[in-house]
Amino acid sequence: MDSHIKEQIWIIAGAESSGKTTLFNQLKWYLPHCSFIPELDRKWLEDRHYTPPFSEALLSQLFEYCLHEYQSLKVLLPCIMDTDILNLMIWAEHLQHPMHNALQRAFEQHKNRKYILCPPNIPFEPDPLRTNESTRSWVWKRHLEILPADQCLILKSDSPEGRWEEINHLFI
Repeated sequence: MDSHIKEQIWIIAGAESSGKTTLFNQLKWYLPHCSFIPELDRKWLEDRHYTPPFSEALLSQLFEYCLHEYQSLKVLLPCIMDTDILNLMIWAEHLQHPMHNALQRAFEQHKNRKYILCPPNIPFEPDPLRTNESTRSWVWKRHLEILPADQCLILKSDSPEGRWEEINHLFI
């Protein structure tokens, strides 16, 4: 593994139901030398048994919790995260939520991270926490607009095996 990879935090990002968690779980099998941080917002919602629709007050609690957790994380490098503040920031932007600016400021403090972007080129799979299939395209475009090309690897494959083939050279 290249030394620059060993010193990186990699975030798997993308729209809802774009295969982020599937890829995250796959990487845990192949990369035992990495540390892994699961999707914090999903865990928070599941632990409390919340389902959509989410009130602005509940989202404020969620965003504040995740913001605090992401800012206080102590990780061993290399690290792979199943989303981060970027996804929350885009979600807050879409909803015009008051926490958007705070999330954006926090995101801007972590410009040195690298992203693995999962495009929404796989079928949408409903689950109790997913809120809107129709926004996938908009969310994907926002990821591409926000992240500089040198900060991300944009996956093309629409299969778990193909995605692993696209990124395995980064870690092995």
